Amino acid sequence: ITCDQMQLPTPSPEEALPDVSGQWSTSEGDLALTQNGMDVSGGFEGGSLFGTLSTDTPGHEGMLVFTGIWVRELSGKFCPNQQGGSHYWGQVELIFSENLFRGSWGYCNSLSQGDWTGRRQ
Repeated sequence: ITCDQMQLPTPSPEEALPDVSGQWSTSEGDLALTQNGMDVSGGFEGGSLFGTLSTDTPGHEGMLVFTGIWVRELSGKFCPNQQGGSHYWGQVELIFSENLFRGSWGYCNSLSQGDWTGRRQ
């Protein structure tokens, strides 16, 4: 067998992704994340978030990106439709790099409210 004939096993997307589970100190308060494959959920004071990880998010190809929503019982803006059982929710996108993340969040279908940064505890 020559080198060009060897087939190495390709890890599934879940195996290839770093684990973001754990406690994070963030610009929005403490955040606890749990990862199950590509799915991520978490909790922070007064709310939760859920979504998926990907390395092929348009504009961020090759980076580890969480895309999802945050949900609270009350927040600064009422959204006309419900997500996660609440009218108080918004989009979130976090880009992870080792023990840090940076990203943005917004109300309802927007990501324009502010920055969200964090460091693993």
